[in-house]
Amino acid sequence: DTAGIRNASDEIERIGIERSIAAIENADVVIALFDQSRKADDEDRSIVELIERYQSDKPFIAVLNKADLAEVFESELISPYAPIPLSCKHDTQILIDALVHLMDHDNESDEMMLISQRQIGATQAAVSAIEEAYEPLHSGELEFFSFHINAAIRAISSISRPYELDEMFDRMFGQFCLGK
Repeated sequence: DTAGIRNASDEIERIGIERSIAAIENADVVIALFDQSRKADDEDRSIVELIERYQSDKPFIAVLNKADLAEVFESELISPYAPIPLSCKHDTQILIDALVHLMDHDNESDEMMLISQRQIGATQAAVSAIEEAYEPLHSGELEFFSFHINAAIRAISSISRPYELDEMFDRMFGQFCLGK
């Protein structure tokens, strides 16, 4: 949930808009929410421009909210993005279903699916570290092998939650009587 996208009239609003754009850049899925009970304005057009700019990088779900009210919004503005009519007041299941469909689109098995760029990057880093560990293992350089395997373990550990060695030591020394 971010600030709107519009021409900022003051510094604080400008910072909020910059953060909204950064959130779009860092998001794995973007839900663009439009109010169908009012006419489209410059802010709506700016959001459409952002969809056009980033749609090749990430999935967007366009939502026409307030579907329980008369439609005044010029829906042809977002018709290329197959907007979902939604009434948050009555039922949000259609949005949940769209998100589930999006997440399951490329995954028809019951196996775990990597859903964020961070998870994909961590998996790639783990594979790379394992590949780099192969040569030192075969040449008997166990210190280098150990270094690469530890890098792989850190990457694998960060898939579901970022791995911090200091955090692990804090828990170990905080919950157990170690080092006394």
